Amino acid sequence: MAALANDSLEYILVHTPQLQGIYAGLGGTFATLVDGCLRKNILPGFYENGMIKRAELKDNKLVLVLSEKKTDADLLSLLDVAIRNVGGFPSQNQAADAWMVEVNCEIEK
Repeated sequence: MAALANDSLEYILVHTPQLQGIYAGLGGTFATLVDGCLRKNILPGFYENGMIKRAELKDNKLVLVLSEKKTDADLLSLLDVAIRNVGGFPSQNQAADAWMVEVNCEIEK
């Protein structure tokens, strides 16, 4: 079986206020995640209504605000499940042209 070439992978950097994760996936992984969040208003793998408070795409960055207060570890864990559900996987590599996901939770006032 032929190994995947690095140029057939895309990289996704996930940022919470305090933590970061790096993921890789075949081309279209980020687009599938964006589609779930923007068009369907769901985080892939989770089908609770109202989980996403706000989602928007700015250039190469998906900005997510999730409902309810969560720790940074919880936010990273939720995105880990979502990215794995669209075919991504954790990676140690980071590309200069990586897609980004910035995730935070709703802050109670």
